Amino acid sequence: MHRPLAAVFTLWILAAAPPLAAQEPPAHLASCTTDSAARFFLSQVQFLLAGTDSVTAARRRALGVEAMPPEAAQLVTEDPICLEATRAAGLNPPYPIAVVQAGDRYLVRVPDKARGVLVVFDLMLQRLASESGSP
Repeated sequence: MHRPLAAVFTLWILAAAPPLAAQEPPAHLASCTTDSAARFFLSQVQFLLAGTDSVTAARRRALGVEAMPPEAAQLVTEDPICLEATRAAGLNPPYPIAVVQAGDRYLVRVPDKARGVLVVFDLMLQRLASESGSP
């Protein structure tokens, strides 16, 4: 006798629940990461930008990135940019990600099974180039 009452109560609860919708990441979850792994990625980008050997120069050309002083590269700490970079890189937010701005480019390391994929975006977050297994 209690079974039909439980079923009616369950249906009433389900009918009263608001419809499910896509959600934005919680406000307390940062989209930008500046941890030790992000700082290591920054140092790798700085080496790429400042390297003077022919291999590094060819790699920069392939990625569409100009040579510049290492201090021109900075970790991005603005969550809206990192959130959009996460989406542009094909990841589902919330997903903390390291983004480095170097001149008019954003460089993002997208985690992968191996070492990762370096993706280069313009300032409008249009994908320009990528390189597997790096940095």
